[in-house]
Amino acid sequence: MVVSVLSAMGGSPGIALGNAYGSNITNIALILGVTALISPIAVQREIVKTEMPILLAITALATWQLWDGKLTLLDGVILLGILIAYMTWTVRKNLKGADNIIEDIADEIDHTPAMTLKKSLFWLVFGLIVLVLSSRLLVWGAVTIAQSMGVSDLIIGLTVVAVGTSLPELA
Repeated sequence: MVVSVLSAMGGSPGIALGNAYGSNITNIALILGVTALISPIAVQREIVKTEMPILLAITALATWQLWDGKLTLLDGVILLGILIAYMTWTVRKNLKGADNIIEDIADEIDHTPAMTLKKSLFWLVFGLIVLVLSSRLLVWGAVTIAQSMGVSDLIIGLTVVAVGTSLPELA
């Protein structure tokens, strides 16, 4: 998200859009594929029945929004509203019968070494600074490469930036 926001604010909306689509493609093809090579992934039938229609509907909506070649502020607000509604629905749905999960989390916290508040805040701030700086560096490098080679921002976003932002998930 940071890379896409910095790209859009820096006047490279092609990288932002390419990163959004390219990251999804990379996550599905590369991350999920490598994970499945390491260990089979069991998928519950109920998840496929409920999540797949939602995924297809949102994809169709995004395609319809992009049909005119523009993604407007209203389009973004609609997609953001759908994201918030979907996340709220998912959290509420999964909180039902979550007593076991809460107990597991409590057990895990009990066995986690304590860290002081000062140290925790330091690592939080340090991590956020590194995230923003590295994202800015990635966007700057991608734009420079795209301009020097005559490649469009969208193509760079779909490839280099998308893979670069997805590699931490692979790790």
